[in-house]
Amino acid sequence: KPPEALADMIAQFDERIAGFRFHLDDLESDISGLMLKKQLQQRFSYAVLVVFCVTMIALVAYQIRRYERYRKESYETVSAANRQLSRQIEERQRAEAAFKESENLFRTIFNTSPDAIMLSRLADNVIVDVNPGFTELTGYEKDEVVGKSPDAIPRWKDLNIGESYSAALGAGRPVHNVEFRVHTKEGHIRTTLVSANNVDLRQTAHLVAAARDISELKAAENDLRVAYEFMKIANDNRKI
Repeated sequence: KPPEALADMIAQFDERIAGFRFHLDDLESDISGLMLKKQLQQRFSYAVLVVFCVTMIALVAYQIRRYERYRKESYETVSAANRQLSRQIEERQRAEAAFKESENLFRTIFNTSPDAIMLSRLADNVIVDVNPGFTELTGYEKDEVVGKSPDAIPRWKDLNIGESYSAALGAGRPVHNVEFRVHTKEGHIRTTLVSANNVDLRQTAHLVAAARDISELKAAENDLRVAYEFMKIANDNRKI
């Protein structure tokens, strides 16, 4: 019997060894499955990471292209605005230069003209400026009339320039060579030919009036008329 018991024990031990090997094979299979699963998870995570990186790179590249396009459009817009602003500045500078040149030309003509020139503001009929010819004709200095209305100047308030003259200027039409009597500061009366027109100076309506003294010419005409009448009477008397 002892050998039989030993044989049973050996058989049981072999069964246990076989069971252990079976469990060991299962463990190895489980470990292999876990390792494979872990590898798959790692590969999946790597694939997700790659997809994420590629997506981010594509998004960044898109944003860069969009920014470059926006920067280019903004640069072109700003450049166009700068060019337009430069043209406007150049045009304004040319206009200011032309205006200054015209103003200097007007001032030169205004001051050197032998005719009497008066510049007045239409809104309130106040005299703004007069030239030396005005002083020579009327006897009034510049500081005596500038800032005043012609109606406020002594000996001028009763002058009648004529309805047609006033109507023409009121309608904005120029007036040429209208005979007009001027009272001088000393009380003399000078006969003049007046030309006037409305002008805009510094965006304000003004009246420019120029008067040419024809008193001597009128006196000469009167002398000629008297001489003609005298000769006519003398000729008539001779025929008699």
